[in-house]
Amino acid sequence: MVNGLLGTLARRSEAHGVPAAKPPDSASFVRIDSVLDLATVVAWARAAKTLQGILVLRCLLVSLRPSRVSRRPTVALAVFFASACGASKPIVTAKPTRALDSTAVAPLPTPTAGQLRWPTAAQYEDGWIVAANLFPPGLNPRIGRRALYVAHSRRGLLPLPDGDFRFAYPLVSATSDGALHLFWAEGPESSMPGGWPTTLTALWHARFARGQWAPPERVIRGTVLGWESRAPQVVTDDSGRFHVVVTVSDTGRPEETFHLMHDASGWHRRGLDMHVSYPTLASLSRGRLVLAYVVGDNQLHSRSSIDYGRTWTPSKRVLDPADTAHVNKPQLRVVNDSVYLGWTTGRTAEREFWNLSRRRAQRGDAADSWSPPVRSPPLPGVIFNVSFAVDGCGSVRGLTELYAQNLPAIIREVRARDGRMSVGTPLGEAVAFEPLIERSGDRIIQLWNGLSPQRDSLRPFFREFTTCP
Repeated sequence: MVNGLLGTLARRSEAHGVPAAKPPDSASFVRIDSVLDLATVVAWARAAKTLQGILVLRCLLVSLRPSRVSRRPTVALAVFFASACGASKPIVTAKPTRALDSTAVAPLPTPTAGQLRWPTAAQYEDGWIVAANLFPPGLNPRIGRRALYVAHSRRGLLPLPDGDFRFAYPLVSATSDGALHLFWAEGPESSMPGGWPTTLTALWHARFARGQWAPPERVIRGTVLGWESRAPQVVTDDSGRFHVVVTVSDTGRPEETFHLMHDASGWHRRGLDMHVSYPTLASLSRGRLVLAYVVGDNQLHSRSSIDYGRTWTPSKRVLDPADTAHVNKPQLRVVNDSVYLGWTTGRTAEREFWNLSRRRAQRGDAADSWSPPVRSPPLPGVIFNVSFAVDGCGSVRGLTELYAQNLPAIIREVRARDGRMSVGTPLGEAVAFEPLIERSGDRIIQLWNGLSPQRDSLRPFFREFTTCP
């Protein structure tokens, strides 16, 4: 009984996003095991009366593994000890090291219940709006509806849109007219064996202005929908219109990838006549869009548009096959009409690499030539989550959530500039996970989950700094 309980506590294998295309019929869309309740683990460790008791707890934690993973490593986390079983050197909780030109670390508004998952952020008025899902505390928690966190970094919690929604995998965006927008996915009740929907069937949108939300509107629906909020799959063009790219599979029809654009008359949908996974979209100036994705041979391809997505260039491979082997979750970012593409690849002896390529858009086209990729030094663990931003000076700053065997989660910064990439020291927390880094104008925000100062719960923290100091 004790082993079963500790095995549940030790699991951190919830899906951080839903794959952007339906896998083979023999595989489930996403498999979700029990959610790790770190607050409970911390409470158990604090309750241990002797060092020996803590070590026994830790050895039990790291000796157990769940039986399944889905495109993600399943890792047992020990909260306080990083050495092998029987060792006694603690991980020291320290203030964040190798500061990123940052202001002081500050807590985000306290969630009503649970821990933040899949956060996104957008600069809004005098701070940042953060949207995330909430995992409630406890063992095998029941995830209810409306488990959504929306907060302003300086002003506190915001109301939620009306409706009996799951609000799965939210994406928040602010537009130049002063409005706030929220996109999220929904799934059927039958797809809820774990914490969040294993199948998504619809994408929704709501607008917040003058202190209230407009009624939510459905953007698109299907039998199976591919949605990865932080790729991103939603961007705003230079005319203030939203563009969405999403994969849809309907019963009796082949899977299709759609581009949708929103204007004053509503949403307009166009099929792109391709069957891909992990699509990610970027918007440049003068109506140009860039779309990157993974095709069936696990290679990166891209297409471009110079007329707001009305027409697209043919699909073209990005770089040489050897440069883009084993691609996982590509992400696009744009700064000064330069497009940056990041992805993970190449696991060797429990180490992985993060890769980055760039292309510069020439006047009158959407860019077509990618630079040779820059690869990080081997990262010390399995990459569970990556978020990156590019500042106005062209420096890339990434946060990687890493797991190594028998070690707790760590977040390491990755920096790239002028064809070189370096890896910084861990973000200074005994436990730190679910990182996000986002840029808007000359401001960048970092946020993550970490132990509270009292070490008795998990709290969301953030820090904000200016780019190009």
